[in-house]
Amino acid sequence: MFGRMTWKSNGGNAHVAWRRRYGFGSVSGAMSLVRYYTKKTSAFLLLGRRFLGTALLNGYHAAITSSFLAGRTPSAQVHFRSGAELLLACFWPC
Repeated sequence: MFGRMTWKSNGGNAHVAWRRRYGFGSVSGAMSLVRYYTKKTSAFLLLGRRFLGTALLNGYHAAITSSFLAGRTPSAQVHFRSGAELLLACFWPC
């Protein structure tokens, strides 16, 4: 059944999906941090920090893969990997 189905899309749909993930992650992370600062539960601090870290990675990926930067970067994958490594180092739990 699924073998005969074809996926037809362009890069714009993927970019919209990355932007949505960025928005949901940012809101979830902010809500978790607000909960942490009101109730002082360390689980919410870790959860909020990880949501915001993931949101930053998704936002970075959305920016790099946008049609605005399509022909202006030499290799989006190189930029994404180096940016991902930097952001993971900043948000890794100590």
